[in-house]
Amino acid sequence: MRWRLAAFAAAALCMLQAAAQPAATSSDGRWRLEAGEPASLFLFDASGARVRTWPAAALDGSRASAVTGVRDIPARRSFLASFATLPELWEISYDPAAEPIFDGLVHDYRMGEAIARSGYLGVRRTPLEAPLAVLAIAAHGRHVLGTTVHPEGGVTLDLVHLDVRRRIARRMLPLAPSPAAIRLFEQDGREFLSLVEPGGAVLVLDAGTLEVSCGPDARCASPATPPPAR
Repeated sequence: MRWRLAAFAAAALCMLQAAAQPAATSSDGRWRLEAGEPASLFLFDASGARVRTWPAAALDGSRASAVTGVRDIPARRSFLASFATLPELWEISYDPAAEPIFDGLVHDYRMGEAIARSGYLGVRRTPLEAPLAVLAIAAHGRHVLGTTVHPEGGVTLDLVHLDVRRRIARRMLPLAPSPAAIRLFEQDGREFLSLVEPGGAVLVLDAGTLEVSCGPDARCASPATPPPAR
């Protein structure tokens, strides 16, 4: 009897783990991207047929990693994937007009000095110093906000620009915030993010630079009071 209960519990745990795999549906309803085992991303069409499989690994096939997050970016008609141990963000566009993808350094794109891959349903990699835990994506889709835990100690809030494919701003944090502690919002034509600090104080940062705009130690550059959560 005990072994049957143990087997049932193990099966239930596997089902729960499978159900908890990150996944997202495209804004047009035509695609679904799901994380799966072993360390892979699967793309399904609206009929449920699998059309693409990508090993969650570096370009050379090394550094396989579990997928920690999959999100849809409606403004860019693409998916974003983040990883546990792979220091990259992946953007997978479902826009048929997506620009070609060039991996690595290219001397001059206009002169065709590299072999491009199709941007449509292709993986556009953004290299990072360390894996990023994604907290939020700006409404326009270009900026991704997340935290990086450093081996030598410390946590940083990182702002990544998907068009230039690199980090553009960084701010040290005492602790890694939860996604619920951060909100992106726009006011007076500017983009801000509000961050609830461990002590409960709300810090408002410029979403493009991560500089303090309003908080306990700074005057508001504009009346950047976060609107009520929706």
